[in-house]
Amino acid sequence: MDDFNKFMDNYLSHDSELVQSIQEYHNLLIGDSLISEAIDEPIPLSSVLDWFHQFIDASIDIGHTLQAGEDMGNIYLTTKELIEIIKEDLDLYIGVRELSPGRQRSQSDEGPYALKTIHSKSGIFSAIVWRVVTYSTMFSREWPMVFSNPEHAKEIIKTAREIDDRAYEDEYFCWSSAYSNCINQRRMEVIDQAWSWLGESSDEWLALESLNPTFLHCYDFFQPPEMHSGRFPTLGKYCTFQLICDLHYAGVCQAPTFDDLARHIVDCNRTSLNTLRKLGVVTESGQGNSQKARILAVREGIQQVQKHLNSVIRASSSEILSSDWIGIKHLLTSFRQLISQRRICGI
Repeated sequence: MDDFNKFMDNYLSHDSELVQSIQEYHNLLIGDSLISEAIDEPIPLSSVLDWFHQFIDASIDIGHTLQAGEDMGNIYLTTKELIEIIKEDLDLYIGVRELSPGRQRSQSDEGPYALKTIHSKSGIFSAIVWRVVTYSTMFSREWPMVFSNPEHAKEIIKTAREIDDRAYEDEYFCWSSAYSNCINQRRMEVIDQAWSWLGESSDEWLALESLNPTFLHCYDFFQPPEMHSGRFPTLGKYCTFQLICDLHYAGVCQAPTFDDLARHIVDCNRTSLNTLRKLGVVTESGQGNSQKARILAVREGIQQVQKHLNSVIRASSSEILSSDWIGIKHLLTSFRQLISQRRICGI
């Protein structure tokens, strides 16, 4: 229990309800099918807490370093292995969503979320291309992120191939597993499809975003409830959710409410719903059969989890680790990626 008590002293108030929730989260990690396949032996609670403690510290340290523009080689942490693993793919593994290299560049003057760009057809087109096609690729790190149209994008691709032999490899432009799961539809042809789709919808979108719409209005624009595959099928519900989060941080739309997040989980994120069940904040009987009842149950569960997770993040690090649900959800997702892919076992 020494590690547990150390973790509690550093991060948590001695709240019996919170301790119980962390223990249930630990049970979830052991019981999850992905983790059961990756780890042969049951994980002691103290180890999970220690890893989470180290992951938070590592994310904070890397976040401070990225924010200051310093060399990450100067970071000192007792778990250097964890730092090296996170550095392998900062977009996927760092627990600070808005300080990942991809998000930082996308919000810079040369990215689609720059104020001068995002409120235009080329801005939303480039934002979609980044999320769906070029996310976390060498191309998005080294070449322009904003395209006037598909022909402009193809000119840049042609130039890249003339200069860099790596640009002939498919994953230079489209990493099918950019979000940790393989999506075969993530390919360059989607650029033409996105532009064609926007040709029919761009005026409607620009009119909507000029009104400072709610998060849900933006989400429903891309994924209308009456259209099973959405307006632009390749975008998908997960990427749509990430896109609207990006648009919120760019000031295009309002922040998501608990209802928005609950709806997203009920509609297309069964893993998160199962997580809430394992945490004991959503039960089968309490969830109900109707869509409205499920959303209400998940919303209440999210509120409980957020309260608990806010206790995990130290006040001194609040400027680095976002306290909003988008940031907290990303922190847990990144940690689960490391666990499920055996990335921190044995550290």
